[in-house]
Amino acid sequence: MKKLCYIIIFIFSITLVAAKLPVKITLTYNPKQGTSSVYEMHVKSFLTLNNINLKAVDLKLQNFITYMDFIFTNTVDKTANDGSITETLTYNSFKLEQEIMGMRTPINMGFDLAGKSFKTTTSKDGKLKNSKGFEALAPALQDLRLDNFFLQINPVFPQKAVKVGDAWNNETNSSLPIKNSLVKTNLKSTYTLQGFEKTGIHNCVIVGIEVSINTETIPVKQEHPDYVVDVTIKGNGAGKIFYDYEQSRIISSQITMNLKSIIKTTADTGSSKLDTDQRVEMNLKLTK
Repeated sequence: MKKLCYIIIFIFSITLVAAKLPVKITLTYNPKQGTSSVYEMHVKSFLTLNNINLKAVDLKLQNFITYMDFIFTNTVDKTANDGSITETLTYNSFKLEQEIMGMRTPINMGFDLAGKSFKTTTSKDGKLKNSKGFEALAPALQDLRLDNFFLQINPVFPQKAVKVGDAWNNETNSSLPIKNSLVKTNLKSTYTLQGFEKTGIHNCVIVGIEVSINTETIPVKQEHPDYVVDVTIKGNGAGKIFYDYEQSRIISSQITMNLKSIIKTTADTGSSKLDTDQRVEMNLKLTK
């Protein structure tokens, strides 16, 4: 009899917990003004060079591992009447290293991200509208914007309520000038509401993401081009995002990308081709 009571209480407690979870939910990006979130992000990239002719003893030189580790703070500055959010992203620390033949060494990018801040504007459905500040790092980055990147931090939300199992799509097109060429990127994303989960003190939705990437290069006509870069990247990826739907912020995410890249350069001195396979593992975690 006592065991039966325990079973009834257990089932009843599960029912109470389940009752707190919404059957359908409208997901939006609507953080409170003044909110600050500190994140750690770790990116690990495995790169293989496919068209390098090396002796058997040097085959290890065809494989590189790149580590990018940084901590950044995201602060909500203001919310506009249309619901768009203006934020400041500040890099607290940044470290970039490369491992070749078991030896891990730092990479000098020519500029330091640590201490640098950038402004972003995001719509209430999670889409990054614009960003400013990268041009202050180096002249070479004057045309670079965060929305040129393949993946943005926040998921993009549908314009309707969704339940577990529902999926929605998003497609973006961006361009990035490189020398005398314009590299255009098409990114297609499919999001799926996979479930609800209590993560510490956070009430989260689990959003699955599948992405596909395709780039093409369009030459820019000039009278005397010094060199032309032709970039082709194709790939796909998948992962999960744990999103606090009450506080409107990511708690954690894990995404893995598999990319095939071919980079051709043509100059007065000749031409070259770089053929690579790359796996990129990205892990993001809220720390406070």
